[in-house]
Amino acid sequence: AKIAKLRDMLVSGIKKNIPDVILNTDRPNVTPAHAHFSFLGVEGESILIALDLEGIAVSTGSACASSSLKASHVLVAMGIRVEVAHNSIRFSLGKNNTAAEIKRVIKVLPPIIKRLREMNPDYEK
Repeated sequence: AKIAKLRDMLVSGIKKNIPDVILNTDRPNVTPAHAHFSFLGVEGESILIALDLEGIAVSTGSACASSSLKASHVLVAMGIRVEVAHNSIRFSLGKNNTAAEIKRVIKVLPPIIKRLREMNPDYEK
């Protein structure tokens, strides 16, 4: 229950503060320890690096394709377009995560996404 509450806080905060984001996680039918997003106009690898520099660990793609730079076959099978699958990151939560950590992600992530989108000449605001 604690992890689900943190995951829901993360999802709500990201969706509220970042435009053009897609939640790929089907919350009622998935473990509460995961939240998977696609941030349109930003490569998942760029988000991963920027968050890593902030001390925040995420993964790209899906767990089934985390070691590959190809679009996750799982995401594509879910109906997610290949180019959108490349815009994806996955948050995994555990019993040691705190509300303070989630609040920090919600604070740090929006300016990262904004900056990375500004660097993408193909992203239409």
